[in-house]
Amino acid sequence: MSTADQAWRASLRSVTIADLVRTVAHDAPPAALALGTTWLKEVFA
Repeated sequence: MSTADQAWRASLRSVTIADLVRTVAHDAPPAALALGTTWLKEVFA
């Protein structure tokens, strides 16, 4: 099990926040992006 866990963790380490943002920006529907933007503005206000 530890070998599988190590492989999983290595895979996760290879993904950056920028990768996640790029994927969401590309794949999410515009309405969802608008809702997320509104929420972030409220949270960080």
